[in-house]
Amino acid sequence: HGLILSEQYPDLLPALLKSMDDSVVQVSFKATLSAGQFSGEQVVSALARIIEKRGQDPWFRTAVLSAPSGSSLDLLNNLIKQHSFLEKAETWRKSFLEDFSFVTGAANKPKDIAALLDILSRPAMGEWREAGLKGLTTALKKHEVSDPALKETLLGISTTSDKDIQVGIERLRKAYSTRSGL
Repeated sequence: HGLILSEQYPDLLPALLKSMDDSVVQVSFKATLSAGQFSGEQVVSALARIIEKRGQDPWFRTAVLSAPSGSSLDLLNNLIKQHSFLEKAETWRKSFLEDFSFVTGAANKPKDIAALLDILSRPAMGEWREAGLKGLTTALKKHEVSDPALKETLLGISTTSDKDIQVGIERLRKAYSTRSGL
């Protein structure tokens, strides 16, 4: 109950973030959910740490992604830079990237989509591109797309080979780099 109440008092944020590291999984989980009520670099860093520590648990991944800071590109960049997220190609990590990309696509903000595509196009993303592209395109296909060229691009994307994935990312990057809104 204390964690729930702490959501109303920004001065308690440091104690709340510390509770995310609690050895009792229920306390850690509730603290993660409560931390999602806040924003800022401190919160993004704490959410990235919890993904590294407890990301194999789908409940924790969902808790992080349910927060605006947890589904921000700042979080993904933090995971890549600070936590060497890409160094271990564990299944749960790819699932997280796919889910993260889905959330980004579902939000349907062209600037965020373009930024995610820029991240996916980095050479270091290699085998991670498929998960990112799959999550993003799944979400985008659910939207009513009025632009026929974008609709055709989305329908033509394949993830059957590395080359297809790279081509798909580049086609979407081109489509979204010129969009100010859909």
